[in-house]
Amino acid sequence: MAYVVNVSAKNLGKINLKRAVTFRKELQRTLKSASKKMLTDLRGRTRSEKKVDLGGIYRGWRADVALVDDMKIDLWNDAPHHIYVEFGRAAGRKMPPVSVISAWCERKLGDATLGWAVAKTIAKYGIPPTRMMTSPEFQRYARQLFKAAVKEATGRSIVVVTGGRVD
Repeated sequence: MAYVVNVSAKNLGKINLKRAVTFRKELQRTLKSASKKMLTDLRGRTRSEKKVDLGGIYRGWRADVALVDDMKIDLWNDAPHHIYVEFGRAAGRKMPPVSVISAWCERKLGDATLGWAVAKTIAKYGIPPTRMMTSPEFQRYARQLFKAAVKEATGRSIVVVTGGRVD
C-alpha cells in the first residue's frame, strides 16, 4: 500500500494536449524536469528529517508524468513502511512486528533484545507523523514547479491542484 500525491492541471481551457507532437514533447520534457526537482526535494526532506536507516525511504521516491487525458505528476514512495513514516501510527493500536523492530534495534541501539519493549512502546504511544510529501510547504512547492513547467511549455498560466490517494 502506498500513498500517492498527484499534481495536476485544472480548467485547462483551450490547451489541447492532442495538438502538435512538438508541443507534447516539450510539455513532457518540462514536466519530467519538474518531477526530478520534486524528487530531489523529497530526498532532501528525508535526509533532514533523519529518516534514513537502510535507505529504503530515501531510495524509494518515484514520480510518473502523464499526458493522457490530462497533465499530471504522480509522486509516491515504494518503501513498504513509508505510510507509517509519513502519517505516523496512532496510539493504542496493536504492536508492530517485533522482528522488524528488533532488527532496527540491533542496527541503531546494538541490542536486538530491546525489540519487544520498543514495539510495545510504539503500540502504547504511537509514532508522530513526519509529513514529508503531504506537508503544506511541499504541496506549495510542487504546485509552483508544475505551474512553471506548464507555463514554459505552453506560454499560459494555469490553475494547479494537488491531491492524494492510497493505492
